[in-house]
Amino acid sequence: GLVPMQAFADSTSYVTREQAVAGIIQTVGLGALNETESDLSAFKDASLVTPDNKDELAVALTNGILTGYGNGTISPSKNVTRLEFALFLSRTIRELPAINMVTAFKDVPAAYQGDVAKIAKAGLMGGYGNEKFGSGDYMTAQQMAAVLGRVKALASVRPQDDFFYAMNRNWLATTKLPAGYPGLSAFDEADRSNSDKLKLMVQELYKNKGTYAEGTKEQKMSDFYTTILDTDSRNKEGIQPIKKYMDLIESAKTCQELLKVMVQFENETGMNMLFTFGPSPDMKDSSKYCLYAGGLSTGLPSSYLLAGNAQIDSLYTGFMAQLLALSGLGEADAAKKAQTVFAFEKELAKSTMTNEQASKVENLYNPTSVEDLIKMFPKVSLKDYLNDLGYGKQTTAIVTDISLMKKTGEVMNDENLDTLKAYARVHLIMNTGSLLSKDFQDAITAFNST
Repeated sequence: GLVPMQAFADSTSYVTREQAVAGIIQTVGLGALNETESDLSAFKDASLVTPDNKDELAVALTNGILTGYGNGTISPSKNVTRLEFALFLSRTIRELPAINMVTAFKDVPAAYQGDVAKIAKAGLMGGYGNEKFGSGDYMTAQQMAAVLGRVKALASVRPQDDFFYAMNRNWLATTKLPAGYPGLSAFDEADRSNSDKLKLMVQELYKNKGTYAEGTKEQKMSDFYTTILDTDSRNKEGIQPIKKYMDLIESAKTCQELLKVMVQFENETGMNMLFTFGPSPDMKDSSKYCLYAGGLSTGLPSSYLLAGNAQIDSLYTGFMAQLLALSGLGEADAAKKAQTVFAFEKELAKSTMTNEQASKVENLYNPTSVEDLIKMFPKVSLKDYLNDLGYGKQTTAIVTDISLMKKTGEVMNDENLDTLKAYARVHLIMNTGSLLSKDFQDAITAFNST
């Protein structure tokens, strides 16, 4: 039989949580990590941390590599399990080469399979050969030394083993993730660089506001930036900037009237809270533009809504209820409408393509005659809607999700008017809340962060 390495290990050779984190960071280096140090004194057992390792543990806490327990401790002297060590390693190194083929380990919880697979594919840690990783076994000093030796060897990964990693290793190892960014790419870097340059230009204009001639671009830009900075006025206005559109939504007596409200809103703001059409280059012939059609969308990805995750469901419905309450509805009414919209979006999600399906261009390219599109909307006049939007002369549209478009046509009827109004109201606030008063901004920021 197979005997785990742990069976031969003396308890004194086990690695502690402190030793594991310090060893990993000292081997990998700070590189792409945020170097701000968390305050260790916030934990009851901070005095147990070896002085030489305090900096590493403080950085590990900042970067989410190490987390404390609910009782206010970090347990630096506690022996670390193989699973914990793999998680520490995965959180420290964002990108690793995928050299080995691995299967799921039976003793690794589903939530951590991705982290462990990432470590195993890179050849840093393996299982026992019996489809088990040894998750609950303690990590030995000998095992840690072997793993950290393999980490050092990552610099010599061959292009034929993992071309992406071999070419980009230095960028991956040294590029820091800016605060508030869930990920970073070369495109993000270019965007940040441009934004920094634009900020300097705008700040210079703002500094000299009041000196520009009336009607000049400089005067308009400095005035516009002044209004953005004027949070006191925005807080006083609250929901007023969009109240006109909320009132128009509520005043609609039929589904067709609601579509007319959306046309007005789109013409005045460029946004549409239901579904719309728009020109874009033809996917198969970039020399020409085509009319594209998209159906009703969901506030969260469809996979989230269909996951049956009670925590996500509660978070999302609570968020919608909070926005509706801030917009002037009573709490009970806001909660009821939030549940209505949630149930409605779950039905839309069932007809929405999965990420895998949407990743194939052929699934997104569905040229459809306008006549056939009109037939998908038996209870409203899609022809009038297209005319009002300015696309009445078009004879064909490319539908990016046929199933969702058919579902959209099915639900666009007077029987669903109250639901569609609640849906439009929620999406109106979601799309404009960051431009309104601080309470809306705070609600959106908290939801996105969670």
